[in-house]
Amino acid sequence: MLFADFDPSVRGIVAQPFLLKTVLEGKVRRHIPDCLLLTGQVPVVVDVKPLHRLSKP
Repeated sequence: MLFADFDPSVRGIVAQPFLLKTVLEGKVRRHIPDCLLLTGQVPVVVDVKPLHRLSKP
């Protein structure tokens, strides 16, 4: 986020921008991404995970 704050292509940063919701194997799954970076070309979704959780899908 520190880099995004100083990136001139990032025009805005939105915290917890939306809710993703789906049904997977009969269970409702929900997730709220950490941030949305608004750029001049495409929005970028940012999700932050601790290092020990990177191997978990």
